[in-house]
Amino acid sequence: MCRYLLFLGFNLLALGTFAQSYCFLNEGLKAQTKISFTLKNNRITQGRWESWDYSADSSEVFTFEGVKVGLKLKVVFPEKVVPYQMPGPGHENGWTLYSKKLLIPAIQRNYETNKYGMIPIELESCPVEDKK
Repeated sequence: MCRYLLFLGFNLLALGTFAQSYCFLNEGLKAQTKISFTLKNNRITQGRWESWDYSADSSEVFTFEGVKVGLKLKVVFPEKVVPYQMPGPGHENGWTLYSKKLLIPAIQRNYETNKYGMIPIELESCPVEDKK
């Protein structure tokens, strides 16, 4: 019995330190957005928001970190530069993580009505790059 408890405790400890890497991509009308991060013990590390502007043929990278609570990701950008227009006070700012999709609440322009409003940025799962 003691061996079984020791084995169970070791496996639970190993599960607690398991890290999962994620990659999400949105190929929009004007820019490509790629978001990648690692999730370990509900902490977001190595977060990268990469934005490629098609017309300028240039890219920018923004780093972020945060925590996961349920399906929500609470993200902060250490340099205080947020690469998208966040909703104002009273709106949910947490990102929603699904198995094959990431939704980020944002203020964006609706190209059919030409008006700005709350339109989430929707990114689809992409292959995780090996970081050797």
